[in-house]
Order: sequence, then C-alpha cells, then structure tokens
Amino acid sequence: MPGAVPSLGDGRGNALDALIRIAGGKPLGCARDQGRCRTRLERCYTSAVPTTKPRYTVTDAGHLAEMLDAAGRRWPEVSDRRQLLLRLAEEGHHALAGADLARDASERRDRIAQALERIPGLVDTAPLLADEAWT
Repeated sequence: MPGAVPSLGDGRGNALDALIRIAGGKPLGCARDQGRCRTRLERCYTSAVPTTKPRYTVTDAGHLAEMLDAAGRRWPEVSDRRQLLLRLAEEGHHALAGADLARDASERRDRIAQALERIPGLVDTAPLLADEAWT
C-alpha cells in the first residue's frame, strides 16, 4: 500500500532500521552485520517528532549514577531511574528557588538597614522634639 509505514517487525531489519526508513533515511544493516555498535546514522531518526525544544542525552554513569543511587535511597517508592532523574531536577529547582527567595529577603533587609542609617542625616529631629513644635 503506498504511503504505508513499515511495522517494526517487518522482516527487513531491526526496529531501528524501520524507524530510520520511516524518517526517510537509509538503514545501516552493515554495522549490525559486522557486530559493531550502531552510533552513526545517515539521518536523524527523530526529525519526524514535532518539537523545537532541545533534547538531552545523559548516561547513567559516574557522578550521575551516584546521584541517582542517593535519590533511590531518598525515594525508595520510585524504582524507575528516569523518574528519579526528573525528581532530582525538580528538587534542584526548588532548592534554587528557595535560595533565590532567601537572597532577595537578605538584600531587602540590607536596604532597609541602610535606609534607617541614612534617616538621621536627612531629618533634623531637634525641632520635632522641642516643645515649640507642639504649641
């Protein structure tokens, strides 16, 4: 049938080859035949996904793996490491927002203290405190 999308199990290769065909690229069966990792594609297979947002690829290794392990101990009810990564990002956002609020409050207190220090030089309080001001 013209315009039909090949199924992922169509017998012409693996699922990645089928996705590459859907996006209009050429499958790279030779890399599979030689037993190597297929990390180079002729065309981005995600071009059919409608988004202008950037995508990020991270590997669960090193410091990230340690952070995810710690998150798993903190939230044992979450077993999916992807969900743990999202929870870590959300907690980091909350921590940054809290730090911003604390910084803003500190700056506000500093401005108030500076204003209170300047007031005596701006106002002559002697006439206000004298009895003549009230008569």
